[in-house]
Amino acid sequence: ILADRLGYNSTFLVSAVLSGLASLFVMRFLSSKKKDAATAVKRLGMQQIWSLLQHKPFAAITLLAAVPSKIALTGFLYYSVPLYLKTMGTSQSDIGRIMMVYGLAIILLSSHIAKLADTFGHRRWFVTLGGIASAIGMLVTGLNSGALGVLVGITCLGIAHAIGVSPQLALVGDHCHDAVDQMGQATTTGIFRLIERLGNVSGPIIASILIAKFGFQGAFIGVAVLTLVTTTIFSVLFMRFERRPVLAVREGR
Repeated sequence: ILADRLGYNSTFLVSAVLSGLASLFVMRFLSSKKKDAATAVKRLGMQQIWSLLQHKPFAAITLLAAVPSKIALTGFLYYSVPLYLKTMGTSQSDIGRIMMVYGLAIILLSSHIAKLADTFGHRRWFVTLGGIASAIGMLVTGLNSGALGVLVGITCLGIAHAIGVSPQLALVGDHCHDAVDQMGQATTTGIFRLIERLGNVSGPIIASILIAKFGFQGAFIGVAVLTLVTTTIFSVLFMRFERRPVLAVREGR
């Protein structure tokens, strides 16, 4: 919207000012915290990353839930949707307004969904439901070539990520106690976020390849199918992970 009203240069300057203010806030916040001299800082290495990926629940959460969520976010919402709406003759301001629906859904629902996940437990069901909702939204956009289909897809994606993204890290804490104890909470979280960023990078690449091969509709359906497949595999694996402790107790192990 700012780019449409003020131009690109002014928008970049506004972005730079906001980023600078955020940096100053972070510096002020961190400087107010006293460093613990007794805490040893470990350098993150490939061995630690590989060790965590060998932990099956961690690998399932990261590769089958977190990474596909970011592929949908960057490949569908940030890359494909603006290009697609532009080809339909939509103005830049209207593109911005349509895309803002995602953020509004996150703001309105995330805190409530997080409380529900903490209250009812079974966080994997929230992650599964979020993946399914995300796939449905992109599938609707792929099957409906109008602006309404795009709006429905973005809304579903926002609702899906409000439901399924926030419980992912909590799910790591629930099912990866031994890995967290070995690596430490900060290192485990850092590796989780690092691998998650692979989805940010690969999303536009995957979407652009699909657009070149099958067009926008085919790309939307392709990312939807990818999300649905990974969500299904994630759900099946976690059903097995959760059955093992129960079977072990029954057998007296």
